[in-house]
Amino acid sequence: MSHETQFNTRMPFMPFNWFTHGARVGKLSMTERGVFDAVRSELWKVVGCKVPRASLMAQLRVKSASPTAKALDVLIDLGLLKVDDDGLVYDEVQVHEFLKAVEKAEVNRANGQLGGRPRNRPATTARGTPPGSPEDF
Repeated sequence: MSHETQFNTRMPFMPFNWFTHGARVGKLSMTERGVFDAVRSELWKVVGCKVPRASLMAQLRVKSASPTAKALDVLIDLGLLKVDDDGLVYDEVQVHEFLKAVEKAEVNRANGQLGGRPRNRPATTARGTPPGSPEDF
C-alpha cells in the first residue's frame, strides 16, 4: 500500500466558495473548522488531493492522541473528509474542484497553442454592417 506523492505545481490557486464552505462547516466547533481548513490546504498541494493519513498528520504536526487528531477523526466520522481503501484522506468536493481545474487548464492550454482565445465577432445591424458604421448615421 505504497503511495507516491506528486506535488501540485501547476495550479497553486484553490477555488473557494464561501457559501458552500459555510454550509459544510456551519455546525463544527472552531477547532474542527480550523483543522478542516488546514487539511484542505494541505490536500491542494498534492495532485489529486489525496494524501496518506500518516503523511497528512506529519505535515500538520499532529500527535496521535491530541485534540487536533480527535478533530480530524470527527471530520472523517461526519463525512466531511473521506478515507479510501488505500488509507488516503481526501475531500470529495475538493477532488471534484481539482479535476475541474485540471480540465479547464487543459482547455486553456490547448487554446493558447492555437493562438489564444478567439476574438468575438462584432455584432451586425440588419443591413449587415457593424453598429456605429457611417451608414447608421
